[in-house]
Amino acid sequence: VTAGGRLFFLLDEATGSTMKAPGRWVLVARDAFSGVELWRKPIKAWASRTIRFRSGPPQLPRLLVASKEHVYAPLELNGPISQMDSRTGELLGTYDSSRGAQEIVLLKKRLLVLRSTPAGERGEHGQAAGKTNQPVARSIVAIDTESGEALWEYAILHGRPMPETLASDGKHVCIQIHNGVVCLDLVSGKRRWSYGDVQGQNRAQQRLAGFGRHVLVISSGVVLCNLVGELAAISIKDGEKLWS
Repeated sequence: VTAGGRLFFLLDEATGSTMKAPGRWVLVARDAFSGVELWRKPIKAWASRTIRFRSGPPQLPRLLVASKEHVYAPLELNGPISQMDSRTGELLGTYDSSRGAQEIVLLKKRLLVLRSTPAGERGEHGQAAGKTNQPVARSIVAIDTESGEALWEYAILHGRPMPETLASDGKHVCIQIHNGVVCLDLVSGKRRWSYGDVQGQNRAQQRLAGFGRHVLVISSGVVLCNLVGELAAISIKDGEKLWS
């Protein structure tokens, strides 16, 4: 990601000559113009090295966000999101209510976090073997970046959120759940509307989560997403389908 003339990225510095070598993950910041490294911060654990290519978890690219002043990311697998100074990498604080984060969206001084317990989707392979059959509680949490306070939490009681679909236009929060969309109010966290099958009742139409399959975009009052294999346009105002 890039912000304030700087590039931020996660890098595995372990040797590529053998799959047996454990990962050596770091968060790196570079000057966007010169490429000069500004700072780096080690990450205790991240994605498993034993999974097949493009076999997941697809949420990983959504766990690093930045503003001109700060960088936000968990510094270990299923750990809390940390706030760091974008210039120096200094750790400024952590948000305990963000543990198990799957995706992060930054809106000025507010973080939207899709999280799960006991383990995030990132942990449902490799390093978290044995936890995959446990019930997973998922929710969206809004966090004030200055105070660290959890402003509200919306529990996803039914259905499974699709990767890379948490989005906001500054007034609403939308996420795709199975073959439907749920829209929340950004300020209160209350549900405004839902569209389609958000409980996964029609299992014949469910698709496996994968990279780039379910990206959701909000633009000019319209929600665009992939529902049942087709591009659907939904009104952000009332959840009515516009076209597909």
